[in-house]
Amino acid sequence: MVRVIRSLVILQKLRIVLTDLLIMPYHIMLMAFVKFVFMILPTMYFVHLNSIFNMEQFKLDFINRVRQHWLLRNFVFSPDVLDFIACQFALESDFGTSSLALTRNNFCGMKVPYKRLTYRICSIKPSDGFCAYSSFDNCILDYVSWLFYNRPYQNALQSVDAFKIFLRNSGYCPEKGYIDLIDSIYKQLKTYQND
Repeated sequence: MVRVIRSLVILQKLRIVLTDLLIMPYHIMLMAFVKFVFMILPTMYFVHLNSIFNMEQFKLDFINRVRQHWLLRNFVFSPDVLDFIACQFALESDFGTSSLALTRNNFCGMKVPYKRLTYRICSIKPSDGFCAYSSFDNCILDYVSWLFYNRPYQNALQSVDAFKIFLRNSGYCPEKGYIDLIDSIYKQLKTYQND
């Protein structure tokens, strides 16, 4: 979202400079060109470099934020399973940048439940079936509610491999390769943590 806004600001500056070039005499056009070269191009270059170098840090910051919210709740998960769940939230919300995450605080892609306890905002009737939450913590509580409604065996909360099997068998996401996508983020996280 920030990159889109920055790009729009840069495009607005470029439009102003180009408009100035069309209606100005030659010597003023030269000054406008110099202004473009020394003021706008470096901004564009900086924004591009900034997005490249901070992307991995941005992803790591999101995963750490998810972990901190889980740790504050004192749930009984192994640290590795907690990392895997944080990676699942990262996948579902595109590291907190998806429209579902930004507009509804739904970082886990949770759909509206029909039988179990839920922490969603019940006054909002979504047309697409996805929940809306008043806060990030309520999203986590709803995920835990879903988790324990599906009764994971104790080993699933202590081992990543057992949690993957539980997640696959629970029907959380019927897409083929869903667990593999989470696992690829998880492996990147573990590689980063071990370096």
